Amino acid sequence: MIKGSKEEDMAFNHCAVINKNEEKMLHFYRDILGFAVDGEFMVPAPLAEELFGYDKEFKVTVFKKEEMVLEVFLITDIDIRPHPFNHFCLNVEDLYDFLGVLKRAGVDIIVGHRKDRIVHFIKDPVENLIELKDKE
Repeated sequence: MIKGSKEEDMAFNHCAVINKNEEKMLHFYRDILGFAVDGEFMVPAPLAEELFGYDKEFKVTVFKKEEMVLEVFLITDIDIRPHPFNHFCLNVEDLYDFLGVLKRAGVDIIVGHRKDRIVHFIKDPVENLIELKDKE
């Protein structure tokens, strides 16, 4: 921690991921995971170039669920291959009940075995990894 700063000086704001199919993205994050669409905005090409090295305008859909905020960048013209280690994690009220809901919705569950526990991941429509944990 930087000298003079305090823990309460910082809080997590949001996470952003890329997606290339708006219909599938809405179905996954809104209909399956239960996020509400909290807004949409366009990122103009000059700003996209300055921030991300991408020279075209694109749409961002903002999803919210409780205190979680997720921005999904709709980029349709590039090959999207998320790095296999990049992921974000969602805490859910009843993990095994939620995993059942996901299975019934056709979502594949990735299961990993550690010495002391089992870990669960899912992928969104363009294979962004999402870890799932029980709320504690």
